[in-house]
Amino acid sequence: MRILYGTDGSRTARGALEQFLASFGLGPGSIVDVMAVEPEDVGSGVGADAIAAVNTEAAVERLAQAGIETISAVAVGDPATELIARAGETGPDIMLLGADRGGAIGPHPLAASIGHVAATVALDGHASAFVSASDAPVRRVLIAADGSPEAERALQLFLELPFRTRPDVIVLTVADSAEADGAYGAGVGVATAVRESTAVARAIAAEAAETVRQKAASVEVRTPAGVPAEQIPIAARSLGADLVVLGTRGLAIRQRRRVGSVAAALLDRLPTSLLVARAAPEERTAEA
Repeated sequence: MRILYGTDGSRTARGALEQFLASFGLGPGSIVDVMAVEPEDVGSGVGADAIAAVNTEAAVERLAQAGIETISAVAVGDPATELIARAGETGPDIMLLGADRGGAIGPHPLAASIGHVAATVALDGHASAFVSASDAPVRRVLIAADGSPEAERALQLFLELPFRTRPDVIVLTVADSAEADGAYGAGVGVATAVRESTAVARAIAAEAAETVRQKAASVEVRTPAGVPAEQIPIAARSLGADLVVLGTRGLAIRQRRRVGSVAAALLDRLPTSLLVARAAPEERTAEA
């Protein structure tokens, strides 16, 4: 497995690395590509490249303590732009970074909630993104399943993650009441449409639960009715999830919804870490 870890030396960036190390055990051949990026004007009187080098060295040293092979790079410029470019060049399996929920500023609409870098990399990057909100181990995972190919990729990525211990898993499929009437066509009553949507949700969730059972300590299924961008955060909070896993795009028919827009909404609302699974480059080219 190849990880691209973006760091600026901040507490949230360090916490992301600690959560990853506490949660996953990288096997032989795995490598972490450490990249530190500093804006050109850091206002400290010290060169931006020198600051980036110090931040990179600190992360490489921490990873060496954990026995993990690394490579590293430094850059000066916009961190999100540079990290996305690096991912395009190196093809990591996952990009790892921290969520700055302290009111970071930047041009991305979600900058005030999780930070410009996290929002841009998670939604516009070339690889799946692990946006960490804690330094604690991941022990409870909520997987958002909707039956779409994108959700299937999220399930597959979950199965590939080298968890140190099997997590408890909640499979959540939302019976989208806002789309139910339109999805089932004219002449179908709202109550009937919601019942049918709920039945479909239960079938999707049951299949996904069976898929992940081999990797989980326990599995439970939830199929609330409502809007996914609202129900997923509610479930994550009430069920004590440490990590939410979902795909980047969906299909707006029946249970297949615009997961890309859901991901954007969740980045704004979730108190937990978030793993956004993205298609491989060749798959995205074929879909375009």
